[in-house]
This record gives sequence, C-alpha cells and structure tokens, in this order.
Amino acid sequence: MAFLLMLHSGLRWLVIAVMLIAALRYLHGWLTARPFGDHDALIWRIFQAVFGLQLLAGLGLFASGFSGQRAEHAVTMLIAFGLTHMAGRFRDAPDATRFRNLFLLLVVTFVLLYAAIARLLGWDWLAVLR
Repeated sequence: MAFLLMLHSGLRWLVIAVMLIAALRYLHGWLTARPFGDHDALIWRIFQAVFGLQLLAGLGLFASGFSGQRAEHAVTMLIAFGLTHMAGRFRDAPDATRFRNLFLLLVVTFVLLYAAIARLLGWDWLAVLR
C-alpha cells in the first residue's frame, strides 16, 4: 500500500504538469489560430495516459479502505477522467474549435481535480460560495 500511495502522490504532479503544458499549448493555438498538429494530439494522449495511471493507483488505494471522503474523491475523479475522453468528439472539428474545446475540457477537469482533492483533505471548498 505504501508503494501505491507514493505512486499516487507522485503522479499527481506529473498530471498537473502535463495538464498545464497542454492548457498553455491549446490556449495559444486557440488565440493564434494555428493548425492543430500531431504534437497537439500527442500531448492529449500523454495527458490521458498519465491521468489513467493516476486513476488506477487511486482505485488501488480506494480498494484498501472506504470512507465517505474517499468515495466522493473517487467518484469525482472518475467523472473528471470521463471528461477527458470527450476529446474524441472534436476530432473532426475545425482547428480553432478543437483548441478551444480541449482547453475548456482541461479547465473543467482541473476544477474537478481541485474539488476532489480538497474534499479528500477535508477542506470545505464550497464555503467560498456561501
């Protein structure tokens, strides 16, 4: 279990780094109207792969013990991971639309990741809205 926890904790930084690189690249592509290239698609596949490994490690940890906060964390992360697979819907879209939609998917995914981590740590992240 210690190995899974280390893996899960370490991979989160890789997920965030790849997510940041992808978000900046897609935002730049959207704003400059450049063509969507193979490297752009590769970055998305790398993001999905790293996030998938993170999810598998997290599910292994989840199987070791259940709690309400862990369940909320796991469900929110599964939803976030599912969102990343919506990218395939934009494969035939014009380049500017594809860049915009992938950027927005990353933003929504980041918000879900933040909410899931905050909830796991016991933070009341919704208190800001009250």
